[in-house]
Parts: sequence; structure tokens; C-alpha cells
Amino acid sequence: MSIAMTGQQERDFEDKGFIILEDFLHQDELDRLLSAICEVAANIRQAKGLPPDAPFAVRNALAHHEAFLDLIDHPRILPLVVDAIGWNIQIRTTHLDYRPPYPKG
Repeated sequence: MSIAMTGQQERDFEDKGFIILEDFLHQDELDRLLSAICEVAANIRQAKGLPPDAPFAVRNALAHHEAFLDLIDHPRILPLVVDAIGWNIQIRTTHLDYRPPYPKG
């Protein structure tokens, strides 16, 4: 029984192992997450002496900014996660893989 996934999403998840959720986050949620990513990126660059265009990965991303915590039990995300993997959900580690945008042109 699905609590959030549509029939098509259930089929896509079964066939592909993932679903695409277009325009899922509201603009204010997206802005907050992008701001958090920029803040964490600046802190990591400063702490590690990295140049602005250097990619990096962060383990335990949830500990780096509380904006990421909001995704854990987000009212539109959590029901989809439950549909996908069931109620017994555990977060063992979280990652933030940062890759700066390609230069324009």
C-alpha cells in the first residue's frame, strides 16, 4: 500500500530503482539549502585551504548545517521514503559532494 507514491512512481521505482521529483522543493526551501551549501563550502575551503573551484566531499553532512536536518522528516519527502524502503529507516551517514558549476561560455 502506497502512502505517497503514485502508481507510475511505484512502477518507475520498481523498474529503475529511483524516481524523479521535478520542482519538488519550494523556492524558499531550495534557497535555504543552497545558502547552507555555500556556507558549508566556504567553511570547508577555509579550513582546508582549498581554492574556490576545488571539489570536495563532506561526511556527516547533517552536522554541518541545520538546514540539512529539515530534509530528514520533510512532510513531502518522508512518505515517499517510507513507500520506497519501509518504516524501519536509519540514517547511518550523510554526504555532501560539492562540485562547483562549470564556467559559462
